[in-house]
Amino acid sequence: MADLLFGPTDAPDLQREFVALGEKRELSLERLLMIEKHAGKLKKPGAAWALRSELVALEGTYEVVDDYGRECVKVEARREVEEARRAATGSSESIFSKRTARN
Repeated sequence: MADLLFGPTDAPDLQREFVALGEKRELSLERLLMIEKHAGKLKKPGAAWALRSELVALEGTYEVVDDYGRECVKVEARREVEEARRAATGSSESIFSKRTARN
């Protein structure tokens, strides 16, 4: 956790904002660890920092923020799969749009 809050990063400005907002909102270490758990599942650093920023600012109980973070990770994972599929096939059509068109 110390590395996340104070260690070297590719986004020092975002790290400072994350820490400052966490301190301002007096978030518990447990909540910050939960936020990091979700952000750590994302492959793209920019997406991880965006999720950290969103979750640290989100009002609600621990459970509400945890559920929201879990859903965000699922959505981002789907997006990454779709981008990889498009890159592999050269197609811009979504597999989701194909399913919708069939129904």
